[in-house]
Amino acid sequence: MTATEILENTQGGLSIYRKLLGEIPDRGKVICNPFREDKRPSLSIYRAGDRYRHKDFASPEYSGDAFNLAATYYKLDTRTNWGELLERIQTEILGSYPTPIAWTKPEATKAQQVFYSPEEVAQFSGSSIFTEHLAKHVGSDRAQETLQAYPLGQMGYEKTVFWLTNSQGKHTAGKVTKYHQRGDILTKKDRQGRSQTHSLKPEGVQSISRELYGAHLIPKNPGKPVVIVEAEDTAIMCAAAWGNEFIWTASGGTLSAAHCAPCIGRNVLVMPDFDILADSAKLEGLNKTIQAMNAKGISAKLWPLLEKLHADSAGLIDDQRRAKMDARDYIEAVPSSLQVTG
Repeated sequence: MTATEILENTQGGLSIYRKLLGEIPDRGKVICNPFREDKRPSLSIYRAGDRYRHKDFASPEYSGDAFNLAATYYKLDTRTNWGELLERIQTEILGSYPTPIAWTKPEATKAQQVFYSPEEVAQFSGSSIFTEHLAKHVGSDRAQETLQAYPLGQMGYEKTVFWLTNSQGKHTAGKVTKYHQRGDILTKKDRQGRSQTHSLKPEGVQSISRELYGAHLIPKNPGKPVVIVEAEDTAIMCAAAWGNEFIWTASGGTLSAAHCAPCIGRNVLVMPDFDILADSAKLEGLNKTIQAMNAKGISAKLWPLLEKLHADSAGLIDDQRRAKMDARDYIEAVPSSLQVTG
């Protein structure tokens, strides 16, 4: 049988997964990886195109399709032992029958929430795609200095955890973002244009109270104005590239006066992405939020710095990216040409 015939006769490889693993998680759930010591579930199985695939976010080398899984099981190399692999799948997994393996859907079980504590996430620490990108644009020394103030976690090379940290320095929750490298550009979207983010929260907590990312730095720096951008990685990039005159924080894309309680009594500059500045309806909504912030005792105003950055970046950033650009886009294109003042 060819690889195509095997896929056709195993429901895209699903029967192979069931035969070798005996357990297939529901969509969006994970199981323990049987091919390594896995104390916490980390292996996801999902449908992609014409076949099923698997991904171990803690050990990305355990990723691929049903053929890769079988190769791991039999200790074969898909490049040098492809013929033997197909033969063993046919004879030892499928038997001699050219028809799909019958299977029954497992009984539904109550989904368990998987929570990785800061201590557990720390075991994945090492070089990551985001920290390498940061160091590339601001230098390794400046990157390390900045990350002392903005603690990160990671889950494999591609996923960065942005911790929400309270005034006592305790991580209360985390936002996991998966990055993709496209040449010199670091993007959060896959080739289908989808962003992959999710939250980490303590066991038993059903929802997270939205806080400003970086808010733990506000009481430590009583004299500095606070800047609120949209994305967590933008806050870190601005802090690293443009020095310590401001406290750089991020709304995570959702800004309200209630989220900004740590800013009461402080001067605050709100710097939205350019698509907000270019959309009158969105800009009107943001101005209403700023008014609500002022009503709560926060001295807030819109900081249209991005309008200058947008104009200065003509010819340096492609027009499609410029239409939605934020300060991180500018820093990546023109890393050291701007002195930022409020």
